[in-house]
Amino acid sequence: MLSNPYFCTKDQQTAMALIENNPWVTMVSSTSQGLVASHYAVLVEETSQEVGFSLVGHVGKPDDKILQLKDGSELLVIAQGPHGYISPSWYGDGSHIPTWNHVTGHFWYRVEILSQEENFEFLVAMVDHFEKARENPCDLRKEGEQAVDYAKGTVGIRLHIERFELREKLNQNRPFHHVSGVIENLPESGNPQLGAYMKRYYHKD
Repeated sequence: MLSNPYFCTKDQQTAMALIENNPWVTMVSSTSQGLVASHYAVLVEETSQEVGFSLVGHVGKPDDKILQLKDGSELLVIAQGPHGYISPSWYGDGSHIPTWNHVTGHFWYRVEILSQEENFEFLVAMVDHFEKARENPCDLRKEGEQAVDYAKGTVGIRLHIERFELREKLNQNRPFHHVSGVIENLPESGNPQLGAYMKRYYHKD
């Protein structure tokens, strides 16, 4: 990902929030057959390491073989936040060129393969996480052997982070009246998520 000081951030809380709010990530592995990509949901775990978070997830069999996952192998995880086309007409002061605003993170991890018991515990935790707002939440613990059999069709992984690159391209290279025009017009263009993200970004202080 092209680095640009206007847009790049090393803030860990922002990086963690990106994945927490967009847990459906792309996993890219360099294998003997070339690059392989797959897509799964993950949960963020805070750690005491210098880069203070890891991920826990799972892949369905046989994706573990296709991705050639093993203890210590490297995995690139890509998380995509809100994004969208930016019309120069929103700037309101003459001729400009269009652009695309986005929030994107690239994360490099080392893989740890979980035991079957750890994997089942993670699957329970993941279902609990996504079911917590439901009136009648699903609980894998109540599903007995059916849930255990389901878990056997997956491989649990903990991903230990080594580094990340996070880019928030949100018109930082433009004067603020341009930014205001973009924020005002994004909801009407059908992209309220990007508009809300930009509003929080520029009013975080």
